Amino acid sequence: MRWTTICFDLDNTLYDHEKAFQKTIKAVFVSIRKQLNSEAPFVHEDRWFEVFKYHCDLFWQEYEEGSLTQEQYRIKRYEETMHVFRLPSSAREALSFHQEYEQRLPEFSELYESVPDLLESLTKSNVRLGIITNGSEELQKEKFYQLELDRWIDRRHLFISETAEAPKPKAAIFDEALQHLGSRREQALFVGDSWDHDVKGAENAGWEAFYVNTRGKKTIIRRKQ
Repeated sequence: MRWTTICFDLDNTLYDHEKAFQKTIKAVFVSIRKQLNSEAPFVHEDRWFEVFKYHCDLFWQEYEEGSLTQEQYRIKRYEETMHVFRLPSSAREALSFHQEYEQRLPEFSELYESVPDLLESLTKSNVRLGIITNGSEELQKEKFYQLELDRWIDRRHLFISETAEAPKPKAAIFDEALQHLGSRREQALFVGDSWDHDVKGAENAGWEAFYVNTRGKKTIIRRKQ
């Protein structure tokens, strides 16, 4: 094999984050619905999630551009959703909702069906494996263990943006991974589902990269001639 080191993104690359996100959000809303006053209108979790996802997408660009902080984004998407259904809400409840979401997300996370065989094969081929992921240290570590990825990947080779203080696509997090894995750029491959964060980030750091379109997104790829 031409690569001695292969690192993967985590969310939507090794497991279906979108499916886990949907299941978790619905479960958390159900727990909140049970606590509402009996006079509050009943809202089915499928319908609530549909509206919540709409607001996630609606306000995402403001968050990406920095117009909203992460906390403001979380509060706004929750409160706007509750408002649609005339349900009570507050900033405190919105943050509590998200805290429960993060606590419960790992329990709804499952590896893609083909991933265990792939990682097993690479391990037997003596390829050094790692994960480079954006996100919070606590949550990404919890997912790592819940998915039992430590069967193939050393926990020391889980590189998280919050810890590295260098989110993808910054080259620094890829450089850190190379250093810890004892690898060379020309023998390193990165696999991820984001063209901008994963592919461009890895290539700018001198790695080769594979793009996996796990969400069926339409992507226009332009390479330098």
